[in-house]
Amino acid sequence: MNRSEDYYLRAKSLIRLKKMHRRVNKAVKEGHTVLSFGPSSINLMMVDSCNSQCIMCGHDYRTLGTGERLTLEKVRIIYGHLNMEGVVDLIYGGGGEPFLNPELADIAEYTHQLDPVIQHTVITNMIKTDMQACERLLRNRVHFLVSVNAARKGTYQQISGVQAFDQVISNIQALVDTRRKCRSKSKISMSMILMDQNIRELVEFVRLAGSLRVDKVKTLYVRVYPESFRVKQGREHRIDARQSLFYHQELSDQYIKTAEKTAKKMGIGFEHEPLFSDNHLVSRKCTEPWKSVFVNTNGDIFPCAGSEILFKHKVDNNMYHCGNLLVQNVDEFWNNHFWQTLRRTNLENFESDEFVPECRCCGNSINWLGPKEKRVHIMDWSIAESSEKEL
Repeated sequence: MNRSEDYYLRAKSLIRLKKMHRRVNKAVKEGHTVLSFGPSSINLMMVDSCNSQCIMCGHDYRTLGTGERLTLEKVRIIYGHLNMEGVVDLIYGGGGEPFLNPELADIAEYTHQLDPVIQHTVITNMIKTDMQACERLLRNRVHFLVSVNAARKGTYQQISGVQAFDQVISNIQALVDTRRKCRSKSKISMSMILMDQNIRELVEFVRLAGSLRVDKVKTLYVRVYPESFRVKQGREHRIDARQSLFYHQELSDQYIKTAEKTAKKMGIGFEHEPLFSDNHLVSRKCTEPWKSVFVNTNGDIFPCAGSEILFKHKVDNNMYHCGNLLVQNVDEFWNNHFWQTLRRTNLENFESDEFVPECRCCGNSINWLGPKEKRVHIMDWSIAESSEKEL
């Protein structure tokens, strides 16, 4: 792709992104729960399998992973049930490890050929990758977000449950080298889920990212799931609630501030959630029900990040009618009772008794409740689990 073609695609992507923001913000501001437009953010849950056992993950893939995956054939059907001209971004992730899906590169290539304006990203741990597949992803303008979570071998093994730190770093270096070789404009970022176990390595992590010549470091505070979701078969080391930085607020702020300065000096991006010292409360501002769908390997829809765990029981038992993109067009469910209730729940001035209880358990509420609210760090799902509401 030459420079003028790349500039054209980037400009068109930006225009589509701005259009999406305008219509979503307008719909939320005016309290619309029935929408004239479809979802603009699609997350494809590529495979129900993983090659690590991260302590903060809410799914035990060794005991619960089915190995089921989204095939290219399924993706063709799913795209046919969506208005792809309205899609702004598409994620390959949200579940297991995408590179365990042998058709990942085929799906990315098909997506790019179908609509090259769509910004698509793969979220991967880079434990096991095929550099030929990586090159195909890069040539199709796929961005990479690599989950590493540590700057040292020992910490990496404690968090991920596998001895693969050196291999992961080697794979990231090879990915960066491949990007340069094929002159790809794809962005490569490294991510770190912050907890007491790794926060002291954050500055070192930023330096590592800079030495690898990645573009950005992205961080999130760990969300500690309820006890039953922390169990991992064959792993004695489990995450404890005290790992949450809610209990280490000054320490957390100190390392995040230093890491941000370090990143700036090294010329790489750095992204973090609100500091504990910047606890500014704002109105509820979740726009996910107006723009996002997470597509499971069987076509079932979940409405947002984390809902593939929190909503799973009710979706599987047909209590929540979120939709299924393998058997339905998006228009058949996008404005049904479930989605309208979900949107009403997330309106800024919500006062009705009719709501989706799972939204009251959301870790993303840190963005309006503030980081000093304990329940945005230590998950309490009792309200949702005790509800027998059908939507």
